Amino acid sequence: MTIDLPDVAAAALRSAGYADARTARIADIANTGGIAVRRIPATVTGRYYDGSLDVSYLFQVVVARESERDAMDECCEIADLLPKLALASGNG
Repeated sequence: MTIDLPDVAAAALRSAGYADARTARIADIANTGGIAVRRIPATVTGRYYDGSLDVSYLFQVVVARESERDAMDECCEIADLLPKLALASGNG
């Protein structure tokens, strides 16, 4: 099973009005602009005696716009918005 958190986050951002949000590499938006949602390495946040782990799955949102100010403003809006969005896995 694949961790679909970046895909779910990109879909939630599109639903919130950020039409060009997609799962992508930064290089994919560097020349054309857009919003890239990409997975970054997971972090183990807890280890237990039975061998189980708590893992935080992380993703990064990068905004590329012609105007640096527009990109920064949009990043701030998205940072405020993401904690309010339901990011339930689509594949369980």
